[in-house]
Amino acid sequence: MCGIAGVVGGTPVPVELGRAMAQRLAHRGPDLQHAEILGDRRGVFAHARLAVLDLNPRASQPFSSGHVTIVYNGEVYNHKALRRSLEADGLDFRTTSDTEVIVELYKRRGLGSISALDGMFAFALYDAKAQRLVLVRDRLGKKPLFYTSTPSGALVFASEVKAILLHPEVRPELDPTRLPELLTFGYVGTPRSIYRGILKLPPAHLLVVEREPRLERYWDVDAALTPRPRKEPLEDTKARVRDVVGRAVERRLEADVPIGAFLSGGIDSSIVVAEMARRSRTRPLTFCVGFQEDSSFDETTYARKVASLFDTVHTELTLPCVSADRLETLLEHHDEPFGDSSAIALFAISEMTRRHVSVVLTGDGGDEAFAGYTRFVGGLVDAHIPLALKLLARRATAKLPDPKGYKNPLALSKRFVEHADRDPDEQLLAWNAFFVGDALRALLRPERLDVDPWEPIRTQAKLLHEARVRGEDRLHQILSHNLRTYLLDDLLVKADRATMAVGLEARSPFLDVSVLELAASIPSQLLLHRGSLKWILREAYRELLPPEILDRKKHGFGVPVSEWWRTTHVELVNDALVASGSRLHEFLRPQALADLVAEHQSGRRDHGQRIFLLVTLELWLRKLIRPWELIRPFERGPLACA
Repeated sequence: MCGIAGVVGGTPVPVELGRAMAQRLAHRGPDLQHAEILGDRRGVFAHARLAVLDLNPRASQPFSSGHVTIVYNGEVYNHKALRRSLEADGLDFRTTSDTEVIVELYKRRGLGSISALDGMFAFALYDAKAQRLVLVRDRLGKKPLFYTSTPSGALVFASEVKAILLHPEVRPELDPTRLPELLTFGYVGTPRSIYRGILKLPPAHLLVVEREPRLERYWDVDAALTPRPRKEPLEDTKARVRDVVGRAVERRLEADVPIGAFLSGGIDSSIVVAEMARRSRTRPLTFCVGFQEDSSFDETTYARKVASLFDTVHTELTLPCVSADRLETLLEHHDEPFGDSSAIALFAISEMTRRHVSVVLTGDGGDEAFAGYTRFVGGLVDAHIPLALKLLARRATAKLPDPKGYKNPLALSKRFVEHADRDPDEQLLAWNAFFVGDALRALLRPERLDVDPWEPIRTQAKLLHEARVRGEDRLHQILSHNLRTYLLDDLLVKADRATMAVGLEARSPFLDVSVLELAASIPSQLLLHRGSLKWILREAYRELLPPEILDRKKHGFGVPVSEWWRTTHVELVNDALVASGSRLHEFLRPQALADLVAEHQSGRRDHGQRIFLLVTLELWLRKLIRPWELIRPFERGPLACA
């Protein structure tokens, strides 16, 4: 895995700008940072390399073959098959890397070749003969790619925003119209970002920049993952699950460096380790994180059982309370405010894991493919509960104090009925939101952000409606929506930033397209059976995993921020949200913030996740400065010519 950046067109820039961009992404690619002026001198490409395949310097980037130059981040899992097809046409390769395969495939088959790539990737390709820049992102958006245009007409791109901000024409400016969405979901959805004018390339799309830029979709997720339930004996379905998941794991075991696996003791990571143990020639290396303060967040006992069962070399990290400095470091790697506090734990376990391996397999995607979230059950049963009963439950639970403990059933129930009078799609989305409706209205300063507080929810609800129009059943509607929103803009972002912050490549077998296609072929009643989440996945692995792993309730991956805000980090919270110098007060009501903090610290309400989001937003606003000041200005050298 790597970091990429570049500038094409516009005012000529020196190669030193490219070198600075590569250096700014050195955490993504610690092995080599390099930049080159393009052959026709229309711009500069920069690359930070994490060597995983073909460790020879000949595979370093930017990589050129004839008139085509590429900077590439990711892995193409079918590159060997594509290589064989090109060799059959008489091509002799210089390297064994997948980078060269992409370039040669493009040279012979053009833009249509991109749809043949199966993997996780983001790359920029420059065709000097056609004077064409092509930006490409993988089918699901596993790897990030940001871009913007400058007043002089340059197209600037990078794996992370921090490298784009090094361009002298790009200003780091907040787009305040994105704040309601951020405060609702904890992220700004693709293709927008929190920065004015900086965009995210959507998954399965390419941006072609010739005379005028054009955005094209090269893979249709709706067509590929349309539910087509297959009628077959249950044992055949279970066998298909094991076969497809196992092959997905096997494809991710190719590397010229050591590989490990995150192991939480949950179903998904345990299955990945089980398949890894069956298919690896060496003892698997597994890694787990636990917590000192709150046992309700700790899964190390279960992880040890799985590690023992498959004889892995197991390493544990016990995570203490995280300092404010660490939060700022994490935010620096995200570049945007974010609401998923589990990024703290993922960052910590990634640091530990990187001391042992360069590549790690994860269980990410199991919940998305096989229906693993509690809210999915809520989305199905909601239509069968009379409105009067839901309103009665809302009145009965509204005055109760929020219970302590991770994912307490009462807390889940309170959130479920809180918006019982809304449209079913809106109620489902509001269940997992941070601030919505009256809560968001009470927070925003109307003179700065006079918006409909339900607009972010309604916008996302359109995706559920589109799935319904396609004829998908309710569960597959929810799965489809989750794939395009929460997975894309929360989970995949969290995984990429936390692992690449330390130069660790994360691979997720459950997000293999073949696994998602498999899940789309399984009837809903086998995915969610009598209230049991991921039922078919559990049943498929009965012979490999014990009941105490397969049958325990979903735990999730979180950190005890609620307790931290009441104890060790009271001063941080008050300084960020309540103190008169808070940057948040420009957009949010100071009294609403003070009331939120007081309710949480008194124990009357649990606003732990909301406070985490607001703290990251405040810290981000404070750091909204020119990152150019953080590095040594480049010396003027040869310019790329427009």
